[in-house]
Amino acid sequence: MSKPSGFKRVELVRDDGDTHAIYVKQHTSQSAETADSASTHDRTVFVTHLPIDLNDEDIRNTFNSVVSVESISRSRLALAHTEYPSGLDSDSEGYINHYRNPNRNVHMVLKSSSDLKKLLKCAQITIHSHSINTSSSLLQLYKSSRPAHSAVKDFTNNFMKQFEADALAEKHRQISNEKEAQMEDDGFTLVERGGKHGRAANEAGVQVASKLFNGGVVDEDSAEYRRKKRKFNQPLDDFYRWQRRERKREDLANLRLKFENDKKRVDEFKQHRRYKPY
Repeated sequence: MSKPSGFKRVELVRDDGDTHAIYVKQHTSQSAETADSASTHDRTVFVTHLPIDLNDEDIRNTFNSVVSVESISRSRLALAHTEYPSGLDSDSEGYINHYRNPNRNVHMVLKSSSDLKKLLKCAQITIHSHSINTSSSLLQLYKSSRPAHSAVKDFTNNFMKQFEADALAEKHRQISNEKEAQMEDDGFTLVERGGKHGRAANEAGVQVASKLFNGGVVDEDSAEYRRKKRKFNQPLDDFYRWQRRERKREDLANLRLKFENDKKRVDEFKQHRRYKPY
């Protein structure tokens, strides 16, 4: 790669021996200078083609090994959010964020103009970075987002088993609701005994034994069994609401009939003059 016009080529050397070329030159502002820019124009350097994995702290530590850096500034472009692999610390998260930062240019204000001259004479600078290695971090991020085939298979099988179990439970619930809402020929809905733990009938219609059973054997000679059987066989009076209404209607009709009969008897007594109330 040819050197851009007006720039000084400086090599950044990593711990593993890899090098990366950057280009530096004294910054010259084309706009009207302010009081601050006028006081720093002779000690401001423009650096371009920086490694994409270096953050501001790494840049400051790297150049402080050669010169004294007062401040660093670069445009704050929006960084896309990245899901980090498990086990990365905060420095590593900030490090990976810079993978998507296209801004590789900085303006550095040095402590003095002599630092600027010293920097422009440098040929190599060792990178002082607290971040993890670029290739290893990218490899770790790649592996974390692509699990092993066996892990994907186990997850899929467990998901399908749970899905089938939920579908079967939903089917049984719908069948149970349909049976509960089924209306008989006389227009009434059958009320079934649920038991202590609710309905326990399976698909074959097998019910859980009630307290009447003792080890699966019924003692028909016991007094308790005869009493419960006699009570069970008795008709259920006033079980339905319409039965209670019919009984009340019959009682009122009987009272009305009795009142009319008593009234007729009183009239007969008056006619035969045998009515003596006192």
